[in-house]
Amino acid sequence: MLTEEKKELEFSKARDELVKLYHETVLKPILPKSKVSSVSSMGTVGQPFGYAKIGIKPTNESFKGSQYYYNKKTLQFIHYTSLENAINIIREKSIRMYDLTAMNDPQEVLNSMSQLYPTSEDLINKAKKNAFILSMCEYEEELSGRSFDNWRVYGKDGFGVGIVLEFSKSTQDNWFNRYLGKVHYNIKSKKTLNDFINEHLNFKEKNHFNISDPLNSFFLPIAGFHKDHIYSNEKEIRYLRTLTHMDWDKEKEVDFIKGKQVFYKQLKLDYSYSKKIKELIKKPNFSLKEATSLAHCIPEVKINSIILGYKYSNHEEHDIHNTIEILSKEKLGYYIPVKTTGLKKFF
Repeated sequence: MLTEEKKELEFSKARDELVKLYHETVLKPILPKSKVSSVSSMGTVGQPFGYAKIGIKPTNESFKGSQYYYNKKTLQFIHYTSLENAINIIREKSIRMYDLTAMNDPQEVLNSMSQLYPTSEDLINKAKKNAFILSMCEYEEELSGRSFDNWRVYGKDGFGVGIVLEFSKSTQDNWFNRYLGKVHYNIKSKKTLNDFINEHLNFKEKNHFNISDPLNSFFLPIAGFHKDHIYSNEKEIRYLRTLTHMDWDKEKEVDFIKGKQVFYKQLKLDYSYSKKIKELIKKPNFSLKEATSLAHCIPEVKINSIILGYKYSNHEEHDIHNTIEILSKEKLGYYIPVKTTGLKKFF
C-alpha cells in the first residue's frame, strides 16, 4: 500500500514540477505577479503525464507588474457616445459592455489566438462571446484637447457626449474576472504577445507536456488588450470582463447590432460598497469581513460628470443640463455635473 501511495505522490510531483516550470518560464515573463490557483489533469500511475489544465488567480492583481495593469493613481476615464445613449445609461443605471465579436476590429483576438488553434476559429469566437468590453480613453486626453478624433468617430462629430467614469482605485487588485488596462497597438507589444505564444508552443514540444485550454484559462484577457496598429489613434483604455465556463450560458443578455447577434453585460452605476455589504450581511452565515471581501470583487463605478460635444447651441446645452440633473438625482441618487468640451472654442 505504501508503495502505491509513494508512486502516486511521485506521479503528482512530476506533474507539479512541469506546471511550475511552465509558470516560471512561460507565464511569469508576461505576467510576473501571476499565481497558479488551480491544477487539474488525468493520468495513469507509472506513465508520464501528458497534460494539465491550470488556472491563474482570476483577479486584476494577476496583471500587476505587467504592461496590462493600469498603474495610475486615479482611475478616471471618458466614454464617448450619443446623447440618447447617455440618457438611457442614466435611466437604466448601468452601461452596456458588448462582447468582443461586436468590436470594430473583426480580427481582434483571432489573429493571435489562431496560432494556438489553427483550425478552430469557432472555438475562438465562442470564447470572444464570453468576454465583454467597455471602451474608454484617459480623461487627460479630453482635458488636453487631444480628443478631436474620438469626438468625430464616437461622439457624433460634436453632437454627442463624453461620460466621465471613475472606478474604485482601492479595490483594483481584488476585481474578479475583471481587468483594466491600456490597449496595445505597437509592434513591440505585439512581439511580446507573440513571444508568449511561441514559448507556450515550444514548452509543449520540448517537454512533451501540454497546458490544455489556455485560451479560456488565461490567454483571452491578455489578447483582449491588443489591437492592430491601424486603430492606434483611439488610445483606448479597456475594462474587460470574462465569464467562466459555468456562466457561459447565463448572466448575459442578447442584442442585434450591425446585422448580427451580440451579447452584453451591464456595468452597474448605482452600487456603493455600503449597499452591497448590507445586502450580503443579511444573508445567513455571512460575516462583515466576508461580505466586504465579496463586495470588493466588483468595482464601484460612478459617473463623475458628462461632457457635451462642441456643436450644441446654448439653448440645447441648457435643456440637456436640466434633463441630466433631474434624471441623475432620480435614478442614480447623485447629481452629475454637466460641462462642455474645451474644443467648442474652435467652432
